Amino acid sequence: KQWVDFFGYQSGAEPRDFNDPSTRKIMIVLTDGANLAPYHFEGYYGCKDTDRRNPAGNCWESDDAKNLDTKGLDNLMLDACKSIRETYGVELYTVAMDIKDSKAVKALESCAGSKDNAYNVSSSELRDTFDQLAMRSLRLTK
Repeated sequence: KQWVDFFGYQSGAEPRDFNDPSTRKIMIVLTDGANLAPYHFEGYYGCKDTDRRNPAGNCWESDDAKNLDTKGLDNLMLDACKSIRETYGVELYTVAMDIKDSKAVKALESCAGSKDNAYNVSSSELRDTFDQLAMRSLRLTK
């Protein structure tokens, strides 16, 4: 209901409910770099910040939010990825674009939960990669 309201779908054009067991949920994370600490960290992962519409409210929290070095940020990412895959049942794919940092590529493979769901490509291969993902994984419905 919240996403339907947020995107303002016309009646009859709404996507299926998130918890509909007949609908696959797929997420693709596309990135061009390693995890870096934000300049102005306002506690998003600690759920203290508010957005323009509503307070953050009850949300996922991680102890690693207090530790914003590379290891802490990688742990935050991996915690979020695990939650996306296991708690919410979303098929997760990662696409590392133009990344030479082998540790960042490994972290994205771990995030995806499987090497088969992780891609490491150049920007010139991006369109082909998304085509492969669509042919392999997606069957879009109204």
